[in-house]
Amino acid sequence: MMDERSKARLAIVVLVMALAGCNPTRGAIVIDGGPTTPPTDAAMGGQDASEPPPCTLVELDPAPADVLWVVDTTDSWETRADRYAGAVDGMIDGVDAWADAEHALTVFPRFVPDPEAIVASCETSDYESADVAFGASGQSMRDELALHTFDGESPLGPALEGAIAIARDRAAESRWRSTHVVLVTDASPGTDEACDATWEEVADIAEAGFDDGRRGAARVHVMSVIGSAIAPDHIERIFDIANGGGGYSAIVNGGREDVERQARAMVQDLEDRATVCTRMLPPGADAPDTITLRYPDDSTRTATRVADASACRDAAWGFYVDDLEDPTTITLCSGPAGVGGFCEVTYVEARTRGAPRFELDGVCVR
Repeated sequence: MMDERSKARLAIVVLVMALAGCNPTRGAIVIDGGPTTPPTDAAMGGQDASEPPPCTLVELDPAPADVLWVVDTTDSWETRADRYAGAVDGMIDGVDAWADAEHALTVFPRFVPDPEAIVASCETSDYESADVAFGASGQSMRDELALHTFDGESPLGPALEGAIAIARDRAAESRWRSTHVVLVTDASPGTDEACDATWEEVADIAEAGFDDGRRGAARVHVMSVIGSAIAPDHIERIFDIANGGGGYSAIVNGGREDVERQARAMVQDLEDRATVCTRMLPPGADAPDTITLRYPDDSTRTATRVADASACRDAAWGFYVDDLEDPTTITLCSGPAGVGGFCEVTYVEARTRGAPRFELDGVCVR
């Protein structure tokens, strides 16, 4: 028989487990995530401070994504308008299919008056607002793009820097999410270096926006639509932008239908990457040292936390958190320009083996 003190303790444990979302039929807590705050001591039934917090197995849900599409509408598209149409069609189809993401759109160049004419702006501040805000539908993005004719040179550096500022502001206010910038362009080295921004500087801008995956980071991906001939260093330059930005690059070519199909495939890859590779931590949890990926056949892989995304270069099978002091997400390491890392292998395997569960053993939720 239990004495009264034992009964009281049992009641507290049951209440804590219920408030934490414990399902006794599974023996695991499934954390929904989202911008919530940890429960107060009072909400936890006035737990004795001398007693340790409850520790349990935690399954991590995918972090929803925010995606800012940065679309080039410069005059270089005039000779490849069919490819532009295909890229837009594939992009919009992908946006409509990616239901759990919030999308936004910004278009460049933007035009400003100078003493003699209306010219494409080279000021970053002119690109620090979205044309269509987050929460946009595919149709609203298509309607906006229809308003823009092909005109002007390519202010690629200022446009990307302004877009990253938009995305980083969004990331700072939307924790428990991943944030992505997707540059859709036909710009090519040797022909599109307006505003005195070199391709090396554009890669540096992408790297600064990603900031080694730390809090407020924005991944930068590139959809490069090419013509019948490209500069010898074109692929290398696009690769450098994606690599610096913690994203990946897709080189898209062919007729309209080919470009549409490839663009749609890129968006699907982005969705799979975001859904599989970034997961929400429970509010108040410490940064985990290890995570376990458990596949539907019950096979597992274990990964170890590294300092930040830059450490993934030497430990491509690890993971990192967005903020060591106040973590909200974990992200699997990517390989160079999004090729060959733990993230890439995992989301490709998920297509054939089924998506793995992300498990943390013995996590104590404060």
